[in-house]
Amino acid sequence: SAAGLNLKAMDPGRIVMVVFDYPKEAFEEFSVEREGKIAFALSGALKVLKRAGKEDTVELVLGNREILTHLEMWIRGKYERVFNLPILESMEEELPTPKLSHEATVKLTVQALNNAIEDAALVSDYVEVITEPQNFKLQARGEATTGDIKFVKGASPDLLDIEKQDMVNSTKAYFSLQYLKEIVKGMRGLADVAVIRYRSDMPIQIDAQASKGSMTFYQAPRIEVED
Repeated sequence: SAAGLNLKAMDPGRIVMVVFDYPKEAFEEFSVEREGKIAFALSGALKVLKRAGKEDTVELVLGNREILTHLEMWIRGKYERVFNLPILESMEEELPTPKLSHEATVKLTVQALNNAIEDAALVSDYVEVITEPQNFKLQARGEATTGDIKFVKGASPDLLDIEKQDMVNSTKAYFSLQYLKEIVKGMRGLADVAVIRYRSDMPIQIDAQASKGSMTFYQAPRIEVED
């Protein structure tokens, strides 16, 4: 849109969604004659972007025709390259951004969150995220091994803040580490601080704010079934 660029993707299993917002001020040049939306394959775009060097500039171009068939990706540097990525047929349904209510909010450095998730992944494929008034914990349970990672408010410098609505009960939810691990790893190059929001047994929302844009990650919980 005229305000900026918004990228949104959801996995086929509808477990996770990631949203990027880049205001027009984040770009060296930004011009929109007609607002709209398109769908394209990330795999093709990533292959092109990997060919861009640090000194190159990348330009995305959509024509002003009624029927758009390709997204042009230009790489400009010592020489010019242009790639045409096919535009996919419009999705039948929208990907609305989840509207969630939260009972716990935790501010943690991205590096500490990444390290904690890496620690939990040594033990299990999923992790329990627990927030208490003064503590933020990740617990992993394997067949024979357990892992407990704990940040204490006022004692752990990487734990910047905790806000809870319920000051008596803990906020708990289980999440698969499959996507969580990769997303948080990618956040390290975007921002220094992650804001984690969730309520018990409900989706988790992780926000990372950078100087030129923002990233929001949503993941549905894993529901534990008792025998």
